[in-house]
Parts: sequence; structure tokens; C-alpha cells
Amino acid sequence: MVLVADGSSLNIMYNLVQQAMQFGVGGGLPWNKLGKVKFICLVPGYDRHFAITEQFGIDMIAVPFKKDGSVDIDAIEGLVASDSSIKGIWCVPKYSNPTGVTYSDDVVTRLAKMDAAKDFRIFWDNAYAVHSIYGDDVLKNIFPECEKAGNPDRVLYVRIDVQNHVLGRGRSDAYFKREKYRRI
Repeated sequence: MVLVADGSSLNIMYNLVQQAMQFGVGGGLPWNKLGKVKFICLVPGYDRHFAITEQFGIDMIAVPFKKDGSVDIDAIEGLVASDSSIKGIWCVPKYSNPTGVTYSDDVVTRLAKMDAAKDFRIFWDNAYAVHSIYGDDVLKNIFPECEKAGNPDRVLYVRIDVQNHVLGRGRSDAYFKREKYRRI
């Protein structure tokens, strides 16, 4: 399923979180009926993601990037496997701020297959999907990895292409793997 909207991918992400809070994810209970809901937030990270989480009263669990700028996937896997109230993670997988890192193939694969709550979702904000600064910074496609791992609905992929158009005339897209998404 593809959703195309205006030039604000943040509006799409906000609406996806709101849908999960009100209606649940993949047939599960609405998140607002669960008590505590938590998100993994890679830090330093994008303050607008954190503002969305804060707006809905979602607890944020900070996971710092490693000293080399890479994602601490061991910490993420440990947290998510041990706490079913963790329902999401914010990811900017290509040129993640402020380190500029592109997630390694290993990180993408491990995010796709890690043990997590059934209604856990990866909010994959691939804002720089069509950009290539270094030439060899190819981001592994997470959808086939989720499919192989038996988690085909885990990713909520959002991107914006406003950088490729006249200012203010871009669009945002959201991609969901399976057509069964009547409600995310």
C-alpha cells in the first residue's frame, strides 16, 4: 500500500502514531488502552520525532549511537525483547543525524528479525532515500528482510522528496508492505 500526501512526512508519521493510539496496529489493542507505551529513540536524534512521541504521552527510551556513529543494535534488541510495552522505534536509516551514518546491512537485518511485541513497529523515516553523498552508501531494503524474518508488517516506511522539487512543492510517501492495512 502506498500513501502519497503533501510535502510533510512528519504529518504522515504523526497520523500513523495517532492511528496506532486510537485503533491499534495489525488487529491489536489501541495503544492508548495499554497503559504505558514506549518508543526507542536513537540519540542524538530528530527532535520532531521526539515531539510526536511526547505529544501522545509515549515514554522515550534513549539509546545513544556508538562512538563510531553506528547504531547500537545490541542495546536495541535487548530492550525490545525484554519489554513488550516498547511499541516502536524512530529510525532515520540513511544519513542519520547528526552522525551521518547509513545503517549497515547487519543493522537492517537485525531490526527486521529481532524479537519484539507483535504490535511493535519501525517508523522508517527514509528522508534521504534518493540522495547519494558518498556513492557507496547503499541502504539495504528492509522489506524483504522483514518478510524473511516473518515480520512482514513491522515497517512503516515514510519518505519525502521535497528536496528534489521546487521549494514547497514536494510530496511525502508512506509505504506499508501488505495490503491488509485498513488501519495501520
